[in-house]
Amino acid sequence: MKNKGYLLRIVPMSRSTLQKYKGNIPDKILMGEHISHVPTASLEYLLNKYSISSPYSFVFPEMVYDRNYPGQIYNRYISSNYGKPEFEPYREQLHRTLDYFDNLYSDGFDAVHISNQGARIVRQVIQVVADYHDVQSIRYSFNPLPRRRSIRSSTEMRFPKLERALDESLDEDERRRAKKYIRSIRTNKPKFKGSPNDDKPSLRSRIGGKIQTIKTFEDNLPKAIAWEFIRPTLKSISAKLQSRWHVEQASAQSTISSENYIFYPIQYPIESRVTLRSPAFYDQKHLIKYLARNLPSASDQLVVKDHPRHVGQLSLRSAKEISENACFIDPEVSAHDIVRNADAIVTLNNTVGHEALVWEKPVVTLGDALYSQIGLTYDVENINNLDSVIAEAVEKGGPTQTKLLRYINGLYKISDPMIWGDTSEESIENIVDSITKRTV
Repeated sequence: MKNKGYLLRIVPMSRSTLQKYKGNIPDKILMGEHISHVPTASLEYLLNKYSISSPYSFVFPEMVYDRNYPGQIYNRYISSNYGKPEFEPYREQLHRTLDYFDNLYSDGFDAVHISNQGARIVRQVIQVVADYHDVQSIRYSFNPLPRRRSIRSSTEMRFPKLERALDESLDEDERRRAKKYIRSIRTNKPKFKGSPNDDKPSLRSRIGGKIQTIKTFEDNLPKAIAWEFIRPTLKSISAKLQSRWHVEQASAQSTISSENYIFYPIQYPIESRVTLRSPAFYDQKHLIKYLARNLPSASDQLVVKDHPRHVGQLSLRSAKEISENACFIDPEVSAHDIVRNADAIVTLNNTVGHEALVWEKPVVTLGDALYSQIGLTYDVENINNLDSVIAEAVEKGGPTQTKLLRYINGLYKISDPMIWGDTSEESIENIVDSITKRTV
């Protein structure tokens, strides 16, 4: 960025992050004053100024990421016993951060706000303050195409260029590229991440990861030890115990090859897709119960599969209740097989929804997705109409091949080639180029 004539400022999201980078990054670049800032304006005034209707909803994602909010996912794994959430520390963090950046931007600060996807308090605050002061934002987010990221200017998943692409004809190169991507999705089954056949990271990388975690929690060594050693063991034990409620692979294969069913893939709850863009459905255990009561036909089944990163993190009670309301598929069964034979897929905004479109399957969306609200999916505006929307999806079917090809081409148009977190010279150049060509 400096070589291109830009100044850079880095905002750490927490005290531990600030400590980790202090000394490695010059103080004039590292902006950490918001962490210990003493507010000068009341929180009520700031909430009203920036149209934040509820401080509790605003801090909800951070509480989930810290595993300090009860719901589908629990620190205790096996048990679902959980205390009342403590909002006050997060409310205070919101007050400090909002007041600091309100003062900063009100004094004429006009730096372009650059952020990766996510809903931490700091990220959200800078977004709303920058928007209020009409300062440009660049927010990187997920794109299902390999080695690419989408770029937007707000927390909303609206891409006008993607919508326009659905009405535009493709040239021969674009058509060939889209067809190649579709073939790759339909023919390459991703391996279950918990499988013992997966490639294991090297001993060096595993040790390095543990050291990094301990450094992050260096002010709380017991927490670091629990995080790195006790938690994985509890997760493994919980996964084994939960398996008693999974439909075994042989029975699962019989169901998905011979029965009519609606497929709901459980979303990983500790990510902004849920906490920011689908917060009403955070507790998916209750959503599954509701889905089971709203199938379009009495002969239909509801098939549910856990997210690979989430296996072992349901409480045993939650796993049991899901199995009582749905065919709870063994997590090692390929989602591709389930999608290919489903009558419809119901999702919040999961990647499985995108893959279902690639299979030209009808997709019902409950949350704000990259692919929703553009004429490809059946979007539930009122949860009370869920049954009729699912019935319509099953009756009318998925997108046409023409729409699908245009959708894939649109994904290329709204993305840049990069891998977030890749620090190779080529990757850094791609990220910097994508930033600079969007700054005014």
